[in-house]
Formats: sequence, C-alpha cells, structure tokens
Amino acid sequence: MPISSTYEVMCANVKFKLEPYDVCMICPGIVHSMGTENEGERIIFQIEPSKLRQLKGIDYILTEYSPAIIVNKDTPDEIHKRIIDILLDIKSEYFSSEPYSDISIFSRFLELLVL
Repeated sequence: MPISSTYEVMCANVKFKLEPYDVCMICPGIVHSMGTENEGERIIFQIEPSKLRQLKGIDYILTEYSPAIIVNKDTPDEIHKRIIDILLDIKSEYFSSEPYSDISIFSRFLELLVL
C-alpha cells in the first residue's frame, strides 16, 4: 500500500499502478515484482504462507483473490477504509515492543482476509 507517491506491481503478467492508499493483496506463490521510480512511503506486509495453510477454509479465501486483488477507490468505502486502518495498525504493532505483537498482527491480518 503506497502512502505517498505511486507504485507499480506486476503480477501474473498484469501490471497494476497503485495510487496512494490503494492496496494490492497477492496470493501466496504468485510470481510478482514491485517497484517505482519515485520516492515515497509504502507498506509492504508479507506473511509466512505455512501459517495460513493450517486454517480451515483458507483455500477458499485464497482462490477468491488469486492471483491478486486490488482494493482502491472503486471498492466500497467502508471496506477500503477498514483495510487501510488494519494495515496502519499492523505497521504500528510491528514497530512496537509490545508483548504478543506477532499474535496481534496475525489476528489483524485474518480480519483483513475476512473483509
């Protein structure tokens, strides 16, 4: 999710141009590349796929957004805003020194997937 400036993602031979606060969620195992010629801030969040495979029903969720899904201004506002808030919370939790932050991050990520 770019915070400032644009960002390009190539996923399964499709190029996406992300504007600030657009979110690109890429299914595990999909070949992709990311980059920009611009300075800017972005959140890149990667989770260990083996942790996901243990969850009942995860295969259905992953096939729903395979190879990738873009959440942007065309997504209903309430969902787009909640996903942005979740990613910002994950970033904050990641850089905190709170106990159990990994568990909190994983639970927020699951919430994001359910949305």
